[in-house]
Amino acid sequence: MVRYAYSKDLVIAVFFDNPKKQKLLIDNTSWMFSESKSYEKVDDFKKDFENKLKGINGKLGEKYFVWDNKYSRFDLVKASLNGPITDNKGLFLFLTFGLCIIGALMYILPGAILMGGPGIKNNGVYHDAATNRGWIGILAFVFLLFFYILLYFYPWLIVTWTSIVDPFKGLFIEGASASQWFLYGTFYTQFLCL
Repeated sequence: MVRYAYSKDLVIAVFFDNPKKQKLLIDNTSWMFSESKSYEKVDDFKKDFENKLKGINGKLGEKYFVWDNKYSRFDLVKASLNGPITDNKGLFLFLTFGLCIIGALMYILPGAILMGGPGIKNNGVYHDAATNRGWIGILAFVFLLFFYILLYFYPWLIVTWTSIVDPFKGLFIEGASASQWFLYGTFYTQFLCL
């Protein structure tokens, strides 16, 4: 089970370039730290944090304003994530993308070998459930619709998905953490290649 822990170290890591915001958040949200409270769901943390941010921003004004937007929520939730997915990112990366690629190749390669030489082979393409408004196509549409909604409007809800691709991003930029856009690019590239 994934649990979310909010701590002083997390605030310092997220707002490393702004000590004033660090102090402000630590002073006003210390009751939410993991020693005294942990969260089963992102929504519980979000509700507590939003209520506290409204109070902080109302009292202190623009000078110390902490933005309550989807990107700061994403960073805070990602930094507070702990559990089996964050402990085994490489394993979950392989289970998610590696098995998908292996399965696709197991489906594609025998068909390419058995179908023989060059030529157009469109026999029965529009009788397949995946290409003719069948249940596979409808499920793919629903998944992509909800994925795009989460990606653009609620990125803090797919933090565990983005943590899975952290090792892959680490191949390009050492020590970097993946964002929702890197996850999107990884999905998009994989689906285009297959």
